[in-house]
Amino acid sequence: MTDTTPAEPLDRELRLRFAGSCRDCGAALAAGTRARWDRHDRAIRCLACPNESPLPEPPPADDTQWGVAGASAQRRFDTQESRRRARLRGRWVGVLLVGALGAMGGAAVAAVLDVQMVLFAVPGAALPVLRLLATPQHIDAWRSGAAGERAVGARLEKLRAAGIRTLHDRRVPGRRTNIDHIAVSRAGVFVIDTKNVAGKVTSTRDGLRVAGRRRDTMVTGVQGQVHVVRHALRDQPLPPDAIRGVLCFTRAELPWLRSAPGGVALLGPRGLARTLRGAGPLTPDQVHHLAAVLAERLPVA
Repeated sequence: MTDTTPAEPLDRELRLRFAGSCRDCGAALAAGTRARWDRHDRAIRCLACPNESPLPEPPPADDTQWGVAGASAQRRFDTQESRRRARLRGRWVGVLLVGALGAMGGAAVAAVLDVQMVLFAVPGAALPVLRLLATPQHIDAWRSGAAGERAVGARLEKLRAAGIRTLHDRRVPGRRTNIDHIAVSRAGVFVIDTKNVAGKVTSTRDGLRVAGRRRDTMVTGVQGQVHVVRHALRDQPLPPDAIRGVLCFTRAELPWLRSAPGGVALLGPRGLARTLRGAGPLTPDQVHHLAAVLAERLPVA
């Protein structure tokens, strides 16, 4: 039999017995003021705020729309490394020739120094071959970057119980780049670029140095990603400073006085988690809704 009893509304209008503040706009509400009581969130809303229907829930926590941290960087490393190894297998004769020439050079040095030939011939053959077999830095950087993204992603996922939603490895429309993480919390929307590099970080108003080398492109890269996220949320009612960029360094030594070159915060994983837990302009419903919108508009890379 069909139940025809009307559903109880999520909120109802009443007169406040105690003073409080509006969940949506933050306006102070004195005792005796008429307001709406949301029984679902156990929060009050002033009558001036529109009585909207509940915002849609995001996908389940285990849904593939959330993405996997470091997935595209790991795929890039696997692809380039497999191609490099295939090239080496196709040139095995050349590798053996390099080893033979190295052994001959070591033997020549041993003859000049009048020492046992094996002391120089074996290292002479092994060192150039090992150098050829070693993964080049520009390829290994993808492996290192993927490891850093996974570490930061694991820390961000631990914040899910605190109501913080994180999307990983998002595609940038029309480009070959990706966004490492986007975290949505009460404090705002954070566009996070992970850097698994070592060295001392110093910053100026608009520039950045890591291990003494100028790295301004790190800042401009995050600024471009923030622009992409702002465009994706262009139709959402957000405060101007609700979307912020973050460079998250996993191994670098950050300055004591944390500046924000070009408006991009410089944080470590712990500092990032502390920032995400902070108070801000967004409500829990907005956090869930914005995460769902971003998951739809910025697909997994």
